[in-house]
Amino acid sequence: MTKPIIGINANLTREKYDRVHQDYSRAVVKAGGVPLILPVVSDLRLVNLLKIDGLLLSGSGYDINPKVYKEKILPQTKLVP
Repeated sequence: MTKPIIGINANLTREKYDRVHQDYSRAVVKAGGVPLILPVVSDLRLVNLLKIDGLLLSGSGYDINPKVYKEKILPQTKLVP
């Protein structure tokens, strides 16, 4: 039986690097899968999603700026890019 390949979306850092926190890859391995980091690209046709058996959407670590959806910024909002 082959292990499932799980795609994990990378996030673009302020330094312009694709990155994924190691915990995501470790969790996939612990669950019996093989992690495959998906790069940040503007054209998804460049990423062959047919090669993966599942998709894990990682968080960017940043809050979405509430101005995007016409709301006020609350005190607990952090790391708005």
